[in-house]
Amino acid sequence: MKPCARCVHFRRVKSPSQLIAAAIQDVTTGAEVANALAKIVDDEQKVREAEVDIKSKQGTAEREHWPSRPLMSEYCGLREQDEIYFICELKNRVKCDDFKDPPAERHACSDCAHRVAAQGRVHDQAMQASYVRLIKSAVAVQGSSQSSQGMLDSHRSGVVARKALEIAGAYSSKGWLLSKPEYFDYCARYSTPDEFAVCVLRNSHHTCAAWVASAPAPAGNAAELLTGKPGPL
Repeated sequence: MKPCARCVHFRRVKSPSQLIAAAIQDVTTGAEVANALAKIVDDEQKVREAEVDIKSKQGTAEREHWPSRPLMSEYCGLREQDEIYFICELKNRVKCDDFKDPPAERHACSDCAHRVAAQGRVHDQAMQASYVRLIKSAVAVQGSSQSSQGMLDSHRSGVVARKALEIAGAYSSKGWLLSKPEYFDYCARYSTPDEFAVCVLRNSHHTCAAWVASAPAPAGNAAELLTGKPGPL
């Protein structure tokens, strides 16, 4: 019997908290974001314990698959495109005829044509830069910068609150947001005007069957790509 961990269909545990933290990147920007992630970590432990119980009951009933995709347990992804997730230990308890050596083709959202990149951070940075310019202009003419500083502080606070809310929503919905994400990339192929598939949670193992290679990025420096005009060399 070959171990499941060496099979191309094996799906290791990738905790939502780590996936979300990696996607958000700048998680240290505020207590609300940190608290949102901490709540997810606490919930993950409860999910892990519940999945242990589910696995035991499925084994007793001689059922080889999970009722739904597990969050905190490994699984066999042989038929995951059909939303069938096998329990590794049960499917491979004697001999698995579906064993296949890796590597498999990597179908990551990061280089897929269906990925829609999050624009929240770019927008936030642009707004912050605008407020900073107002503050500097006020200081330069020896005027009051209190109003501009207040707007900057309010903007920063709002950013943290929106990130925390989006993090909590993405986790609780298992990667299906009802409004367009600001801080998570989403998949145009599986999204609708009323529901958006969060890439990092829906394709955490880079195995999406709808993956299409994205076109190469156009040549040019960052300034030219953002403005459409030649930037400094």
